[in-house]
Amino acid sequence: ACIDNLVPETQELSVVLYENSAAVLAPLTNDVSDLRSAAAGISANGGTNIPAGLREGIASLENAAGTKAIILMTDGEDGNPNEMPAAIEAAQAENIAVFTVSTGGGAREYMENIARQTGGFYMEAFTDAELVNVYTALQNFIVNNYCFEYTVSEDKESNPRVLTIGLKDYEVASSRTYAYGGVVLARD
Repeated sequence: ACIDNLVPETQELSVVLYENSAAVLAPLTNDVSDLRSAAAGISANGGTNIPAGLREGIASLENAAGTKAIILMTDGEDGNPNEMPAAIEAAQAENIAVFTVSTGGGAREYMENIARQTGGFYMEAFTDAELVNVYTALQNFIVNNYCFEYTVSEDKESNPRVLTIGLKDYEVASSRTYAYGGVVLARD
């Protein structure tokens, strides 16, 4: 689904296979044909060394521009969990969100932890149709997710506050009231 929905002018993907070890089947590219060929070569034949796959995925994004994210799919338990903390630290150091997907009821808490620590989230897919929906949802989220950092420079003690974000080129803006320090806002 991610390959089918790829916008080659603005997006690139890589395909990494991991079993007992990991290998890049398609380096970072926007060539849909290469990506399809790589995905067609995926089969489950060995162990499940999730940290090796994550590290290889991180390495495959080294030259990526823009938002970096990994969709990490597994059908089982990690065969090398002692290596995961270092792999998570590597993803954090590169600001790579890891979105985890279980297709076989693998270690849910383990996969949720990987996602939570890297800024991603966990999903499950037990049928091909569910997997297509998960990939489509994740791709849309990754492409359309923005993070804004700001510094309050005026009226620093005001609580609640109003945050307005505008796009001048499109002549649009949106405002939201928020509070900090335990103040609860009533919903309309």
